[in-house]
Amino acid sequence: MEYYFMYDNNIISDAFLVVDITQTLLPDRNIEVLDILSRDGQVFNGSNYAPVEFDISILVSGESEFELQNNLRALRDILIVKKPVKLAIKEDRYGYGMVTEKITMTRKSKLDMLCTTHIKCFNPYFYSNEERLFVNDDNKKVITINNKGGVAVRPFITVGITKNCNFVQLQNDVTKETLLLGAYPKLEYATVDEKEDILYDTCTTTSNWTNSTLPIDNNRVGGGTLGVVSGKAGLCLGALPSSSSSEKWKGVEVRRNLPSSQEEFKLTAELTFTSTGVNGDPTIFKTEVETITSGQSKVYYVVNATTLNVRKLPDVTSALIGTISKGTVIKNYIIVNNGWLQYTSTEGNTCYVSMKYLTKKVETTTVTNSKRNVAIKILAHIYSDIGINSTKLKILPVGTVLRIDTTQRYASYDSDKVVRYWWKLAVPYDGVYGYVCDGNLFPWDSSTGPVYKMEYEDKPKTADDKTGVIELYGMGANNERLFKIAITDDNEWYEYTSPSITLGTNTILCRDSTLISPPKTYTETTDTGTKTTNYLSGAVGDYNDFYGTISLERTKDSNGNYTWTFNLAKIKNGVVEISKKGSLPLNNIATEKLSYIILYIGTYNSMEKCSDMALNSLRIQGITSHNTGGANLVEFRKGDIIDIDFENRNVYVNHERRNDLVNISSRYFNIEKGINNIKIFSNDEQTVVGSAINEAWIGSE
Repeated sequence: MEYYFMYDNNIISDAFLVVDITQTLLPDRNIEVLDILSRDGQVFNGSNYAPVEFDISILVSGESEFELQNNLRALRDILIVKKPVKLAIKEDRYGYGMVTEKITMTRKSKLDMLCTTHIKCFNPYFYSNEERLFVNDDNKKVITINNKGGVAVRPFITVGITKNCNFVQLQNDVTKETLLLGAYPKLEYATVDEKEDILYDTCTTTSNWTNSTLPIDNNRVGGGTLGVVSGKAGLCLGALPSSSSSEKWKGVEVRRNLPSSQEEFKLTAELTFTSTGVNGDPTIFKTEVETITSGQSKVYYVVNATTLNVRKLPDVTSALIGTISKGTVIKNYIIVNNGWLQYTSTEGNTCYVSMKYLTKKVETTTVTNSKRNVAIKILAHIYSDIGINSTKLKILPVGTVLRIDTTQRYASYDSDKVVRYWWKLAVPYDGVYGYVCDGNLFPWDSSTGPVYKMEYEDKPKTADDKTGVIELYGMGANNERLFKIAITDDNEWYEYTSPSITLGTNTILCRDSTLISPPKTYTETTDTGTKTTNYLSGAVGDYNDFYGTISLERTKDSNGNYTWTFNLAKIKNGVVEISKKGSLPLNNIATEKLSYIILYIGTYNSMEKCSDMALNSLRIQGITSHNTGGANLVEFRKGDIIDIDFENRNVYVNHERRNDLVNISSRYFNIEKGINNIKIFSNDEQTVVGSAINEAWIGSE
């Protein structure tokens, strides 16, 4: 019998023969008891499950002693980890564990070695690979969730608001536990909306913005043109200014006036800031012409959000006609304006979904003048650099298809005096870039080579040699600067995307504090001596490939004191990945009314600009009143999206963390085994509710 075994995202059973896995049906149970002298026996005081443990035996083989030893080293390198890693002994579920004992070797034949070791999963739960999705069809007041796993799990629930309302309540009929957001309205109180929309820009046209020449900050040169992101909602740098300016940021500077000046306000900006290029490689090819010599490519899209709304028209205000789940493949489509994709459902309906929650995939057999698909002929690795002494990043089972960059072939002279040739990956394998040895690949014909089918995510590679800035300035009627919201990459050697918020001209409210090391160097030996040169040094920080929201709010209390509050959310696959929030009382600066906004997008000097910098939407709300305890507050507004993360006990409204909305008596309930009916209560009678769960089991069986 052969067993499946995945460890640290390496499928060991594809490269080796897993001959035995010894495990228990359930792990041990730790029991806590109390001894009471006046009572016979013991009193049960609680229990929990011990870690899941199992023994595993792996047969390692080779066609020669050299190959056998190479494969043993490969297995050892994979199993050496410093902390628990993702693993699986069944293809449909995973846990977290690590090797905790020595690896013993028993020679079974001349070229076969049996390796045995012990693995411990400190968390005894194993989880389903696929999320299960549920929705309240036809806006029913209940959503039914069927947990087919072995234990209770925490859900992720999303609520879409269709009209202004005071509260949303969810109740699990099984546990009778309730989560209340907001507050029930009281008959004796009037309903009050503390905020009203002053400006809402979907950023699909430049017509609402006019050129500005105001000196907004040091070394900022405008004169470029404002553009709209092709196929998506977003204002971007259309073209750089024609005049050259050294040692300055140059780009486009535009302004938009508010209908009325605001003393108290909330600004929310949806922003994108990403780059393309090659990370950490001294050999940079900024311009690459792809000449197809054979094969073909097909592009399709896959849903990456937990649940994606399907609408009748390409607009967030359009009627909802259903949802599609994570992993859904869309192959026949049309890309329409404003970042929407059109396709036909199985029922024959024309449907629209937002491309923000889709991943672009490529299925290809294409051979170009600089890229081709190759296959692994013997067990091999991806290395961090050329040379067998560099770090092994991933194991490559026989038959693995890779896409390599054939622009340059690299040579290494290792300690064994053998010259080896290397290719760099053009597309990551399992999320990893690196180098592969030419000797481990099937040879190809010099003109076309063999055609191998490959599927990969068409994700832009990050770049460290590009710079860019996108800034929003809040200005008073007399050109006073109230604030600056910025996302910047101003580092020549690293890819380092850094958000910041400045009040007035120099009061820092929020900024990334990542420490940047000096750039990496390489040394060349020439006829005249040695030369040390800086080279591109990789990505640092937490905000690269940024998509998310930044909000800034200024309020004034009854004593005339101002408080500034910010919220920053980086979003990945429709879920908040990073959330930061803070506030600062401030009375001596930035007290003027907000009258207009300046948008600046540019790049530094002659540096190549970051490829994707955009303002995707801009909303400014005026704060019309404050809660004094005698009003029913409108907490949720038409179009709001509420995300409730039961596992981590967080609530987000439009990606802004709002745990303050959770009623003190609320519970973040479990989804128990079997059928759970989640009742929905709100004075928005048409709420759209979706839920996702990852089913779990005690142990791996």
